[in-house]
Order: sequence, then structure tokens, then C-alpha cells
Amino acid sequence: MITGKMQIKRYAMDLLIDWIENPYHCTLLSGINAAAEELDINILVFVGGTPHSKLPAELWRTIIYDFVGKNNVDGLIIAAGSVGRCSTIQELGTFCIKYLSLPIVTIAQNVADFPVIRTDGKQGLKDLVFHLIDEHNKKNIAFISGPESNQDSRENRGTGLGLHLIYNIVKQRLGGTITIKSEYGNGVCFTITIPLNINKIENGNHYE
Repeated sequence: MITGKMQIKRYAMDLLIDWIENPYHCTLLSGINAAAEELDINILVFVGGTPHSKLPAELWRTIIYDFVGKNNVDGLIIAAGSVGRCSTIQELGTFCIKYLSLPIVTIAQNVADFPVIRTDGKQGLKDLVFHLIDEHNKKNIAFISGPESNQDSRENRGTGLGLHLIYNIVKQRLGGTITIKSEYGNGVCFTITIPLNINKIENGNHYE
């Protein structure tokens, strides 16, 4: 008769990430590590740079991704938003498909039909801009976007922020009005009316 405790397998997950050097990387890794501890699983982190980078040193680092497979892990987490920052959407899809033998989830970027975890930064972006206007009295604000292949970059360009800013300045600060007329097939006409004589002090701004 053989007695003893049954050994339960501890699952292992791979995280593919380009680098660990800034708050985004560190916050992401910290959250994954906390979840792994809670679920009692192992996390193997492959820091392998960015495929399709124009920097030879970074391309050499991607060799480590070739060591990922069913022989060492049970599932795969791909930080697609950062790993794929130098890749087109199609190239990123080709990269991920190499691991079809494993369950895959991506972070920050939709890739093919894989499950994805994303955050909505649109409201945060709007709050940031209005903070610069209201608290720091800034008017000339530049938005530096990421590459077209990055999903967050594409979506943040379409937040409607420009129109919101115009409304805030014309309606709430200059006492003006905005009317909109839209005709199907003919576009949209915006009419902005501002009082000729404005002597108004608001938030430290003097308009005349």
C-alpha cells in the first residue's frame, strides 16, 4: 500500500514584455505579480525588446521569445501595446499566432481574436487637459500621439477633445454661443458667436 499526499501541479504563465524601465512597465508587472500570488501560480517574465525595431541591439534581444512554449508554461500574457510598438497590426498578429498552442491574453492591444485587457484613458486625457487649462492657465497644448499601429494612440485621437475645448472656452469663458447645423451628405456647419465687448476676469484671465 502506497500512501502520501497527492502532488498538485502549480501552473506557470509567461509574460512577454519589451522592457522594464518606466512606471507603465513597473505598474503592469506589479499587478500581474499580485494576481499570481493570489492565484498561487508562477510567472516567468521574458523581457525581449520589440520585434521589427530599427535598432539592431533590440532585435537581438527578441531571440528570447523563441524559448517560449508548452514545454515551460501553461499560458501566455503578451504586453502587446509595448511589445508591438514597432510593428504593424498585421506583424503583431503574426508574432502572436506563433504561440497558438498556448492560451493567450493580450494587454492594451486587440490582436486577432485573442482575449484582451484594456483600460479606458479617454476621460483621464480630458481631465488632464482641463487641469492644464484651469489650474495652470495653459492655452497652447500639444498632443503627442504614438504610432498608428498602437490602439490607444488611434483611439485617443478621436476623443472629441477639440470640440469640448472650444465649447469650454466660447460658452463658459467668453459668454458666447455655438450652434450646429448638420445635413446628411453636406457636412456640418458650426456657428460661433462671441460678444464684441468682453471685460471679464475669470480664473485670472482678462478678456477685452
